[in-house]
Amino acid sequence: MISHLIYILLGLFDALATWVLAFSLFRIPIFRHWVVLLGSSVAITFVSYFNRMVMNWSIFDLPTHFIIFTLTAVFILKFRLFWAMLVISSGYMLFLPLQFTLYILLTKLDFLPSSTVTDNTGLIFLLQILTDSFAFLFGIVMFLANKGFRFIPVAPHNFSEKLHYLSPKYEVLFIALATGIINIAFSLFLTLNGWITFSYACSVIAMGSMLYLFYQNEKKGLGEGPDDAGAIVDNMRSKN
Repeated sequence: MISHLIYILLGLFDALATWVLAFSLFRIPIFRHWVVLLGSSVAITFVSYFNRMVMNWSIFDLPTHFIIFTLTAVFILKFRLFWAMLVISSGYMLFLPLQFTLYILLTKLDFLPSSTVTDNTGLIFLLQILTDSFAFLFGIVMFLANKGFRFIPVAPHNFSEKLHYLSPKYEVLFIALATGIINIAFSLFLTLNGWITFSYACSVIAMGSMLYLFYQNEKKGLGEGPDDAGAIVDNMRSKN
């Protein structure tokens, strides 16, 4: 019973950590949406509990998480689907390499057995606690350092406006989004088949590729100005 309660609690922190990584990377104010983020994290937690602990459907866990994250961003936070998927896939782009890095370090140092990655209880809790702690630390550092990409438009977005995401203006971000989606799919497939090291290498390559593409897009100055997400953070700072 205790292990199930711990699983639910740490599952909640896992979901919140993903939100923190995704939002802090793009300077989207977290506390402005904390009620929605917490509510969606609770929903993700219980869906994950049902998938893993009740039905043993581990293969559906990551896809359902991604869907709930994205639907929350679109229907509640009012992000356009393109931007929502880009933000969420970027959260996983940071979360997966972070967790893989900690897993490999802990197994090499004999703190964790190699079978931990497939467990639902026990020592997997240590890996979750460390991953979430570093994710929250990342968010704090990004906020205090006033860092992050600024090209995400402030939500709510105008859904009636037609945007051509395959146009030269968005092609770099479209490639980044495709990289993020492929990274999630590959990580799921490789991890479930026990190819942890290969999955880790793929996630690191995907992270480096996406960050490079974001940097290239930032250099173009696309989306900067009073309507980018970072402007909200700047305004909040100027009032304090």
